[in-house]
Amino acid sequence: MVEKPVVDCFICRKHRGQIQVPGGAVYEDDMVYIGHASIPEGKNPDGETTAYLGAFLVEPKRHAPGIGDLTGPEAERVGWKR
Repeated sequence: MVEKPVVDCFICRKHRGQIQVPGGAVYEDDMVYIGHASIPEGKNPDGETTAYLGAFLVEPKRHAPGIGDLTGPEAERVGWKR
């Protein structure tokens, strides 16, 4: 399946190497990329520091507007069964 790349999609730009994220891939194959979420430390409304221990992002390498747009194999790789 060949699709026209989405120029302004952050995730597509990341997979094309136009955006670098800290830590790189934890796992990567021809269909999915799994990496750490880059979530900056911030302040909540009470002024307390908020910090995240971490999170994984699981992303298809092909641009898909929504989870329902994934192919069967892509959906299985991200952990969703149709």
